[in-house]
Parts: sequence; C-alpha cells; structure tokens
Amino acid sequence: MWTLLVVKIFGSALLIFASALISDWIFSGSKWAQKYFSRVPEIWRTMETGENKIIRTSLLMTITYSVAFVLFYFIMRPGLIFTSPLTHGIAIGTFLWVLIPLPHLVTQHLYIKYHPAITRMQLAGWYMKLVSASLIMTFLF
Repeated sequence: MWTLLVVKIFGSALLIFASALISDWIFSGSKWAQKYFSRVPEIWRTMETGENKIIRTSLLMTITYSVAFVLFYFIMRPGLIFTSPLTHGIAIGTFLWVLIPLPHLVTQHLYIKYHPAITRMQLAGWYMKLVSASLIMTFLF
C-alpha cells in the first residue's frame, strides 16, 4: 500500500514536471516567443556569465512547483494530514504560495532586471495574503 502511494506521488510529480517544462518551452523558449522578448532587450538579464545557475534555479522552481502541487492535493483532503483548523489553514496558504507566486516571481527575477528587495517584498506580500485568506476561510467555514 505505501509503495503504491509513493509511486503515485513520484509519478504524478514527474508528469507535472514534464508538462510544466513543455509549456514553459512552448510559451517562453521557442523561437516565436523569443522574437517578442527581443523587442525589449534592456529589461532582460545577460545570460553569458551565470546561464547555468539561472537555468538550474529555474528548473528547481519547476520541481518545487510539481512536488508542491502533488502535496497540495493531499492537504486538501480534510482530516488526512492536518486535524487542527489553524495548521490546516496555514498549510493551505503556504502551499498555494509555493504553487503560484513563488515559482513565478523567482523565475521572473532570474530573467528580468529587478532589485532583489522587490522580489522579497512581493513574495512576503503574497505569503501574507494567501495565509490570511486561507485562515479566514478555514475558521469561517
């Protein structure tokens, strides 16, 4: 039973990771998308010096998204992992943060010339919004 669950979790995360990579390539990495990115070259970071680091971090964000999506599915099942409304609300808000704004904002920061403080402030703001909304919904319903 546990073996099947682990295989399903890893298999699901791997399939989600593959589909995310394909969609990222189609909408950001393909030739037709690159011609639009080249219209505003002054906002993009240069890739010569740290290309491998940027790509590794971007892939790490996609892996994080994939695993968090699978874990979020299990958290949404009431009473499966978290029995306390407080921990359940915090967990839902945290997983939503890991699923939506974290990969987006970090990947955006990797490729676009933003000051690191802007990214940190946006991440903190999104975390507070999602956790507080999740706690409100958990305690009201």
